[in-house]
Amino acid sequence: HAYFRGDWDEALALGTGAIARARALNQDALLVRLLSWTSGVYTGRGDMERARELVDEACSVAGVDGEFNPRARDVHAAVPALIGRASYLMAAGEDRDALKVGESALAVAEASGYVIWVLHRLLPLVGEVHVRLRDLEGAERVRKRLVREGKKMDHRLSLVWARAAESLITWWSGDIEGAAGMLREAADAMEEIGICYDAARIRRQLVGRLAELGRKDEAAAELRKAHATFERLGAVPELERARAMFDELDLRAPARVSGTGGGEGVLSAREFEIASLVADRESNKAIAAKLGISPRTVTTHLTNIYKRLDLSGSSNRVELGDMVREGRLRAPEEGR
Repeated sequence: HAYFRGDWDEALALGTGAIARARALNQDALLVRLLSWTSGVYTGRGDMERARELVDEACSVAGVDGEFNPRARDVHAAVPALIGRASYLMAAGEDRDALKVGESALAVAEASGYVIWVLHRLLPLVGEVHVRLRDLEGAERVRKRLVREGKKMDHRLSLVWARAAESLITWWSGDIEGAAGMLREAADAMEEIGICYDAARIRRQLVGRLAELGRKDEAAAELRKAHATFERLGAVPELERARAMFDELDLRAPARVSGTGGGEGVLSAREFEIASLVADRESNKAIAAKLGISPRTVTTHLTNIYKRLDLSGSSNRVELGDMVREGRLRAPEEGR
């Protein structure tokens, strides 16, 4: 939930803490899912080394290294592990390998009859790879299945992904105006569901179509929305793509927001809350009790805060407290 709503620091803190507990309790099925989902935050931020470590562990625990035998796997471990692997490969630009792994995951899910695994992340992922490979027939097959299965299970997200796929297929057919309308609908619907990262990615595609139509002002407005989301999330790869699009539109990209730029730092709502309690000289244990989270989660948040603000050394906690008390950190804007 934290990942989808756009609080990636919270998602990392929760994921990291839960992974440690799952390992300690030998909860392998849950561990695989936690490893796979948490790796998604790292790929989104461009930390491919850390993402690869988590994905490798997930596949090892699930027993899906090497040749895939769909009927020899535990679906609840195999499918999440393969989704993590395919997501990593796609983020690394290894699209054909991503497609191979994604289709293996589909085979596992289909052999088991657990269709819900297919709808949530797997079919959209496979469909996106087909789009990146400019495989029109493959993309259309995925779109039709998203619609069929989505209607059968009343799965709204599947239908939104199907609309996004249809928009790109429409664009390939030469109907740019129609494609732009569908992309806008898909982005708005994704935001309404509460999935901000993928909504911004779809919106960035909309920018390209509006630019092709010569609607530069609209394209610029949509690009600024997407750029703001990517910057807030720390989604570096997508942020760089968005900034490149400002150049393509012959526009000045927004100034970067850095952790210490201008004497101010930008933290998430939860991070600022923790930083404020640090400034009140509360211990990690006391902070955890006040916020209803574990001390381990507080530690993970503080590690992320120190990294973001470039605070290092034994005095980082003192420096953080000073920054809050002196007003050098600002609270996140409402709704962030």
